[in-house]
Amino acid sequence: MTKPSVSDFQGCSWKGIDLSRFVTDWKDSRQSGLAVHRYFGRDGGEIERIARKAHEAKVTLAFAGPSWRKDWLPIAASIDEDPAGLLVHPAYGQMQAVCQGFDAASMNIETASNLYIVPLSFVEDSIDTRLAATDRSAAAARATIEATGNAILQRTSRQSPAFASITRLLAITRLAATASTQEYLSAGRYLGNACLCDRGVVAGGG
Repeated sequence: MTKPSVSDFQGCSWKGIDLSRFVTDWKDSRQSGLAVHRYFGRDGGEIERIARKAHEAKVTLAFAGPSWRKDWLPIAASIDEDPAGLLVHPAYGQMQAVCQGFDAASMNIETASNLYIVPLSFVEDSIDTRLAATDRSAAAARATIEATGNAILQRTSRQSPAFASITRLLAITRLAATASTQEYLSAGRYLGNACLCDRGVVAGGG
């Protein structure tokens, strides 16, 4: 994948097909569904929030050069085969979505031959999903686990081996209540190995 010029770019792919090198821009719509209640003889109205509408994303792809058709057709064929799948959004990461296809894909032969512009439309295909307020990417999760683990190891280094092991196991249990499955497993391996080292089970601490 070509190194992106956008900071914190989450990548862009559709059902495992990398779109990152073709993306030129994207637009998003993420709005609340509202019911407006009006009353006879009363100015204004009352707003009732129903729920959030499905997230809509419009991603513009540009296929340039002699291989423009070769690059584009596998994507088009995948959409025709099954428009539903996993979308990796440049800003929001993974989401289940349905591709509505494209409208007004174009090539201007006079000004830019061999440049095919395709605006693809995606609609979220899941319910009861919300954005996290913090970055839960793998890198961020790993950094959090390592920082937490190092702090626990340092704090327990002055304790007896048995008491230190208990303290670390309790920390893993507390983490399980708030972390994702992958974060929990990573923390378990990280701190669990330290507990085993105290008992002489893991050679070299790894």
